[in-house]
Amino acid sequence: MIAQYDFATPAYDEAVRLRDAVLRRPLGLSIADDDLTQEFKQVHLGVWQQGRLVATASLVPNGTSLKMRQVAVAEEARGQGVGRALTKACEAYAQRTGVARLYCHARLTAKPFYVQCGWQPVGEQFEEVGIPHVVCEASLSASKPQTKS
Repeated sequence: MIAQYDFATPAYDEAVRLRDAVLRRPLGLSIADDDLTQEFKQVHLGVWQQGRLVATASLVPNGTSLKMRQVAVAEEARGQGVGRALTKACEAYAQRTGVARLYCHARLTAKPFYVQCGWQPVGEQFEEVGIPHVVCEASLSASKPQTKS
């Protein structure tokens, strides 16, 4: 089940723990060192399996764009289409809200995943949290529903 959840709720706390385990600890970092105070302004989506959060992503409004960030999939849920379903849910949210652009700062190791989802790498590689990243953009116009004339 994919659902939106609110900041400062038990689901949000579970997502922070998942993000720490998947995105920070492997780099020798701690999410406790991150400033999360602005996350109340973000849209948070999660995937639950058997009552447990197994994937999460946050969407940051930025003018006519949304930045997808903090995408984390639990190790035991990888390879099951969970990440793809979450990414598609983020695309659907972007379309429903009428934004012009949905993008993320993808770790270089995740770039092939985003390309498989139909996203396009844009620009040069850069470093973030000590590792290489690249901007990837969703093709929102390509996946918009066709209207009858």
